[in-house]
Amino acid sequence: MAAAKRAFLEWQHPRDSRGRFARKGSEAWVKRSADMFKAASSSPRVGSRTTAPDRPRIGRNAKAAKLFATHNGLDTGLSRPYAPKVAVAAPAEPFAKPTATPTRMTKGQYTKLLKEEHVRLQVLDGRSEKEAKAAARPAATIDDLKARNVELRNRLRAKGIDYRTDEQKRADDAEKVSLLDEVERLAVAGGYDGPAKRAAAARMTAPELRKFIADTKQYQQRQAEKARAAREGAAAQAAFEQRQATLTATPRQVDYILNLLARRRRSGDGGGFFSGPTDRAGIAKLSRADASAYINSLTGNY
Repeated sequence: MAAAKRAFLEWQHPRDSRGRFARKGSEAWVKRSADMFKAASSSPRVGSRTTAPDRPRIGRNAKAAKLFATHNGLDTGLSRPYAPKVAVAAPAEPFAKPTATPTRMTKGQYTKLLKEEHVRLQVLDGRSEKEAKAAARPAATIDDLKARNVELRNRLRAKGIDYRTDEQKRADDAEKVSLLDEVERLAVAGGYDGPAKRAAAARMTAPELRKFIADTKQYQQRQAEKARAAREGAAAQAAFEQRQATLTATPRQVDYILNLLARRRRSGDGGGFFSGPTDRAGIAKLSRADASAYINSLTGNY
């Protein structure tokens, strides 16, 4: 009972942000009343019916809140006639976006296209149009038609017959100009006669030229990598030899040469092809390369 009384008092006398009772008509009082009205309007009455799915359900508490708000001059929005929500179309963009996936041919359309190509190639091979259509009719699968067309193109190419359509010839001729320019440039870069290579490559088709250019670029890249590796190896060897020439013999080399000289004196053998000092001070002044040659001479590694 006390809780209900306290809720009624808060309804009749809302408080401001500092907890004091708000004066009727003040900003805090109007805001409190509007918040309580919205809270009451959002709670539907148990068992109530709704004629439209988007229309808010007004329970008993909501009706009381509406009367209270109307009496005190609050705009509730419920007194206006109900209007169903209408979906508003988004404004059209100036340029339509492309579809996510391009339109593809059906299996029947692709089969028909392959059959027409098969008939055209058969006619170029010397058959009549009737015989060519009869030869294309038994093919039931797309793979069979594609294999037959490849075989026919190879046969026509071996006979020296140009099997391209007029449209393919125009496209190939336009593309071949730039491809032949690339062939000539690669030939000059490789040290060959550019115009001669261009004249020889003019007999190729555009796909053959593209493959030839790709293979040539890969070959030149491999050759450049080999040349670079050879240059780096030669530079490393020269640097190593230069360091060996400037550095003096190591203590291990000096001891080894002295032992070899002592062994040669005991055996009566000579000093080999390298004539060098025989004392420790003189051997220590040798470079590492000369010390290595001295060791080879004393060991007989000629």
